[in-house]
Amino acid sequence: MDEISQTEDKEKKSRLLHVIEKHHLALVPLERMEEIEGLANAYIQNGVMPRSNLNDALHVATSTVHEMDVLISWNFRHLVNIGKERRIAVVNQMNGYYYPLRLATPLEVMNDENIS
Repeated sequence: MDEISQTEDKEKKSRLLHVIEKHHLALVPLERMEEIEGLANAYIQNGVMPRSNLNDALHVATSTVHEMDVLISWNFRHLVNIGKERRIAVVNQMNGYYYPLRLATPLEVMNDENIS
């Protein structure tokens, strides 16, 4: 929600908020922030993500800690690529997280009824 609230394009912000409402998406509780921050730092310390991409590391760590099935992003450079997914899985397992996290683009998770 922080990133959406910082979006200056009012039309884009409105569309994003509409998607959240339409699909009844829930906000992730933040009570495990210390755990999430620790895992994000592990990604950085193990060279999976650069320190300059702390927000991306936090997104991945949040998804991992809360055992989400998929993290959806258009960020091919730092997130959505198979090599990154494998390196994240290694760090997750080193830190006791075994639930498989998929990294995907929105197109990969859309079904036919969403395309029209």
